Amino acid sequence: MRIRIAAEAFDPQAEIAAFAAGRDDAGALVNFVGTCRAKTGDVAVEELRIDHYPGFTEKEIARLAAETAQHCDCPDLLVVHRVGVIRPGEAIVLVAARSIHRANAFKAVESLMDYLKTDAPLWKKESGPGGARWIEPRPQDQERRAKAEEGRKMSETLTVPGGAPGGGRLDPDKAFRPLRVAVLTVSDTRDAENDTSGKLLSDRVTRDGHVLAARGMVKDSIAEIQAQVKKWIADPGVDVVISTGGTGLTGRDVTPEALRPLFDKTIEGFETVWHMTSFQTVGLSTMQSRACAGLAKGTLIFALPGSNGACKDGWDRLIRWQLDSRHRPCNLAELISRFTEA
Repeated sequence: MRIRIAAEAFDPQAEIAAFAAGRDDAGALVNFVGTCRAKTGDVAVEELRIDHYPGFTEKEIARLAAETAQHCDCPDLLVVHRVGVIRPGEAIVLVAARSIHRANAFKAVESLMDYLKTDAPLWKKESGPGGARWIEPRPQDQERRAKAEEGRKMSETLTVPGGAPGGGRLDPDKAFRPLRVAVLTVSDTRDAENDTSGKLLSDRVTRDGHVLAARGMVKDSIAEIQAQVKKWIADPGVDVVISTGGTGLTGRDVTPEALRPLFDKTIEGFETVWHMTSFQTVGLSTMQSRACAGLAKGTLIFALPGSNGACKDGWDRLIRWQLDSRHRPCNLAELISRFTEA
């Protein structure tokens, strides 16, 4: 995250190029540049003067950017804001965001601009032939800021500092117990070379201390999906199965139809929280997802969509924490020994 107050004119394109230089770890770069206008309505503008409190203004903008980064899940932000006398056509503010998901980057830029227009300690005065006037936030700016704040509060119900969702925390007095996790990719088009979602999940399983018990790939076929998952359910060396792909609405999306008959119990809460989480990233498009979870003979099964973003959200914000035996107030890991009790 980079925050800069500029007392002199700056080149937005040069700032963006420097921000993006050497970065190939994100698929989206979104930016907004605000410039000084030559007219406000029918009134000519000769200059815009912006005053600030040195030191304090930077800290407040950094705080607003940090809040935006958290609730938009987009930590890589750039803010350059002019102060002093600005002439028509010169850049006033640049806000840029880099993210794996374009939706996160767009949302971060829009939200941060809403914050800056209403909350940043900056004082703006336009001057022209008719005199000078102070610029205050418009009602629509306040309304957009209120919506952004509502979104931030909703995000905080899902994620708290430290990453644990729903107000959860990791108990330092509890021991971490690794689980044995199998990852299944369901796809008619992917192979071992381009199975990026399966690799993403497999890497995260081991990254977070668990054991990758198996990794497989099957076609979008109820029979093939069930055959592989049944083998893992019967294998005492597999505690958890996570599938990726086949949860959409098209004719070949049959993963829920394959897995639900295997469930002894459906984890209905997973579907609810999944859509709450997914909505933060993809908005109403989450309605096209039929991600689900359940128990089958003591084995936990999670079915995630096939995109990298969905797998990242599913693991990083939901599954990871429920498979962590230290997570409080509760987790699924600590119940595994009781799933098959009489």
